Amino acid sequence: SLAHALAHCDAPVAFVAEAHADLCRAALRRAGRDVRLIVSDPGRGLREPAGEASTSVFAEFSGEQEASLYYTSGTTGLPKGVLLSHRGLLAGAEELARAHELTPGDRSLCMLPLYHLNALVATLLPALLSGGSVVLPPRFNPTAFWEDVARYGCTWSGLVPTLVSRLLLSHGTGAGSGLRFARCSSAPLETTQQQAFEERFAVPLIEAMGMTEAGATIFSQPLPPAERKPGSVGVPLGLQVRVVDGDGRELPAGCPGEILIRGASVMLGYHKDPAATAAIQDADGWLHSGDRGYGDEDGHFFITGRLKELIVKAGENVAPREIELALSRHPAVEEAAAVGVADLHLGQDIVAYVVLRPGALVAERELQVLCTREIGSFKTPTEIYLVDALPRGPSGKLQRFRLAQRKAPAPIPPISSPPVERAVAASWLAVLGVEHVGPDDNFFALGGQSLLATQMIMRLRQELGVNLPLSAVFEAPTVSQLSVRVLRQLLQVEGER
Repeated sequence: SLAHALAHCDAPVAFVAEAHADLCRAALRRAGRDVRLIVSDPGRGLREPAGEASTSVFAEFSGEQEASLYYTSGTTGLPKGVLLSHRGLLAGAEELARAHELTPGDRSLCMLPLYHLNALVATLLPALLSGGSVVLPPRFNPTAFWEDVARYGCTWSGLVPTLVSRLLLSHGTGAGSGLRFARCSSAPLETTQQQAFEERFAVPLIEAMGMTEAGATIFSQPLPPAERKPGSVGVPLGLQVRVVDGDGRELPAGCPGEILIRGASVMLGYHKDPAATAAIQDADGWLHSGDRGYGDEDGHFFITGRLKELIVKAGENVAPREIELALSRHPAVEEAAAVGVADLHLGQDIVAYVVLRPGALVAERELQVLCTREIGSFKTPTEIYLVDALPRGPSGKLQRFRLAQRKAPAPIPPISSPPVERAVAASWLAVLGVEHVGPDDNFFALGGQSLLATQMIMRLRQELGVNLPLSAVFEAPTVSQLSVRVLRQLLQVEGER
């Protein structure tokens, strides 16, 4: 990503900290560009190279001129360069300062790097525009966070979900910290995380949502005592918002569709990519966010997922976010991600990846039972894999496409036994009421649930004399996999005779 940005941006100079100088030099060699590199120490400020005097002057410019070039997270491919204007940056910052009720007496603890748009437009500029001040630690340290808040008299801070998790795992209490509020954005915040943070630290944690192309925050939950709705990203901040269907027709409150935005902070366009700009921003200035969601009657918005990330299972759209929220309700689950995988019969099937909390244990079928109860069997993942971490980009956003490219663990090897498979398939047809099942069909994907699984097991007991536990259906949910379990038990019984 760094080599791509250096090759694409056309910048003649790059400033880099000593610790990252070698990495930057390697990226420049890969980019194939002659860029002047100035190594500096962020803790001591900018130092001109020896023998060179600064000749910089402030040129006059208009509000519509290009002010910055930020790169997207690259969650679906190579990052795109987003051009933002001076007017747009200020408009977004002013809206946040107003929404957060910032005054000259406020001081922010900025925990994000300034190459992150969230840090510039959502933390640094709003604080300075309101006459306040900003504390910039060299790096995030969960142990030092509350110490810095107290030492410097900080009244608010901008976080991302990963930092919220690390604070919750730390030993700090936040008691008497003086924080009026903290805000969390850049990735979805689980309701359980938000509640845990507020209960533990006695500090309101408001969720916000934006995108690089919007140039600022799009939605933000209001500060207390105003109403904050669980699961909502809040209300629009200085931007016009519409929700439309696939044909561009505006939808009423409560109906999910694509979220469109328009306003002063929206980007000028993608750098050197007019085709991509035209694909996302129409002639009337409406930016197609790619986010799927809806607004309620009170103007609060809810995000259900990304349009490109929708799983199309048996012709039905399934939002990964709904599955992830269900999985996250289990106390052992730290975070979860659901993706669609190719399936011969369904088009796409659902699998999920789960990161457990430290020291926690949980069985796959326990999570599947939870999903079935919360969102129904159709949306329940066929497979759930435990992983150490989910892949994320530099800004902390989930890179779902990398999960979809992962090689899944090998399934239970099939054993050829047509009579057993026919018997299992016949029992499925009887209890599910479907016209056809194949060897790789999933019992739960076809509408099965615990009661029907029990009925199916009883039929197999009567017809084949096997005594399978209910857990066998969750552990081997396809016809071929369950046939292996049946055949193994039949062979075991035969061997004991």
